[in-house]
Amino acid sequence: MSARPSRSLLNVSPAWPDEPVMRELVMTRLAKRLMKLILLAAALSTAALTAQGQTLDSGTITLQGTVSGYVEVRAGGPATLSGALGGSISNNKIKGDRLDNPTTLTINFGDVGMSNPNSFVVATVPLRLRSNVLYTLRMSAAAMTYGGGPSDGDSVLLSDIGFGVTSAVRDSGGGVATGTDTIAAAAGGDPTSPANGADNPVTGRYEYNAGHSLVNYTTNSTIVNGPRIMNAMVPTGNNRGLVVTTVFAIKPQIFTPGSFATSVTFTVSSP
Repeated sequence: MSARPSRSLLNVSPAWPDEPVMRELVMTRLAKRLMKLILLAAALSTAALTAQGQTLDSGTITLQGTVSGYVEVRAGGPATLSGALGGSISNNKIKGDRLDNPTTLTINFGDVGMSNPNSFVVATVPLRLRSNVLYTLRMSAAAMTYGGGPSDGDSVLLSDIGFGVTSAVRDSGGGVATGTDTIAAAAGGDPTSPANGADNPVTGRYEYNAGHSLVNYTTNSTIVNGPRIMNAMVPTGNNRGLVVTTVFAIKPQIFTPGSFATSVTFTVSSP
């Protein structure tokens, strides 16, 4: 009787795959590795593009300009007239209006002869000033004209029209700066005050003190000055600034008959 081979001897080692099968396995593994490398390269490329898209570029420009000094004189409110006989105000203004554009503010004192029983005919003219710099307000009076005939020493003269600055007050708020405004000493005060004029006992004519009649302003003369008025302002805003109150007056008395006229010019500038 012949002996059977042991089962363990038959299964000592597995059978070696055929060569074609081996090549197929190797190629499959290589294909998988190649695919992983391709996917990894694609991922790296995408990351690089993403990082590149997040890089910022920038550029700078320069903005510059200048601010010029600015001064302005306008009406500080309506002018008023008191003590007049047949007098009137034409082309009156509201606060912020120009005094002479498009129409000129005109004050008619009316009859200032002995027919007028009042002590004085008084015109009050408020001015509104604005500036972003130091300012000086000046005034000048043109020569007197007599329309009803030739003038003489007894006609109404520039010296017969009193003048004074009674106040200079800054509005509160609205961009108005704080500051101290100085009224020229000669012009300060009401021209109708007994301290600023009196009857001349020799001529019988009422005479104003120096600085308190238009004869003292035939050349451009300072009446108020001060520091900048506005910290900020809107060009169309007319309700804020420095209000300077000026007063013109005539004492009715015996003058040569005739109509008279003069013009007064206010000028504000940066000294």
